[in-house]
Amino acid sequence: MSRVNHPLRRRTILNTIGASVVGSSVLVGVSSAQTTINVPTDENTIEDAIAAANPGDTIEVEPGTYAENALVIDGLVNLTLSGAGSDEVTIESQSSGRGLTVHESSAVTLEGFTLRGAGGYGLKLQFADELRVEDVHAVENGRTGIDLNTTDTPTVVDVESRDNNGGFGVALRNLSEASVENIETTGNEWGGLALWPIDNDDNESEISAEITDSSFTGEPVGVLAQYQGDFDVLLEENDIEDNDTGVGISDQFGTVENAGGVTVTLNNITGNDVGVDNTGGGEELPATCNYWGHPTGPEHDDNPKNNPKGDVVNGNVDFQPWNTRRIGRGQNPANSCVGGEGNGQN
Repeated sequence: MSRVNHPLRRRTILNTIGASVVGSSVLVGVSSAQTTINVPTDENTIEDAIAAANPGDTIEVEPGTYAENALVIDGLVNLTLSGAGSDEVTIESQSSGRGLTVHESSAVTLEGFTLRGAGGYGLKLQFADELRVEDVHAVENGRTGIDLNTTDTPTVVDVESRDNNGGFGVALRNLSEASVENIETTGNEWGGLALWPIDNDDNESEISAEITDSSFTGEPVGVLAQYQGDFDVLLEENDIEDNDTGVGISDQFGTVENAGGVTVTLNNITGNDVGVDNTGGGEELPATCNYWGHPTGPEHDDNPKNNPKGDVVNGNVDFQPWNTRRIGRGQNPANSCVGGEGNGQN
């Protein structure tokens, strides 16, 4: 599988050591030695550990539930915040705003904890590059659970985001070369995954990302590609099931002219009220080799089968050929991508 290959848009990262962070007043010191800071052995709180951290340090958090104020990692390079596991460490946010913010930093790794109960975003990653988020859960926050905004080459893997109010499970905005793998979303107020190629001033920008081996279920929309801008997005080998809309292309300001930049292939798109809706897209949406819940393929006027019984497809969508059986991991789904006109299935 080829990787998206946008030129990396380098932004200036303000690695100013000792800068004050608004809201948390975290001061970052200078140190050439890499140190491991244990919570609660060395520092009582995660907030205190971040305040004591220097570039290259690792913060290890022991099992437990931690009531924390708004946490901010700002201007740090090569920092690791590592909990004992998402089922072992819970950060109960006392913040009316964000639970944890990573801002103007690079090569930061976040792993092994659950963020719960922030009034705003659970986790906000902004103006930061080469981030890795692994085994992090965002639950019952007041806005989007995990929001990546203006980042280059982030990796998000083994993440769960559910039951967040006033937002999506995960949102990707104005970023390049994102790798998203094995994430699960369900029960979020606005939807599962949002793809937004716009900058902070709502100007057209770009988004390049691969989303694989993930599950979007029980959402108003499983995956939403919205606004104008440059899409280079691959949705491959995901389960997009039991949503109001599985994959939606829409823009309240007009059609998404470059919907063709979103490739939807080799997914299980089943049990949705509408499997794919591209009525808001200007270009044809490439969506071949998906399984639509039935061997007869999706319900669409261009389906050559009589009375197809798969999910509904609306708008300008290229869905032929389709998979005639559910796609399982470890299979070669190309063997069953034979449904549709010209494939011996009429």
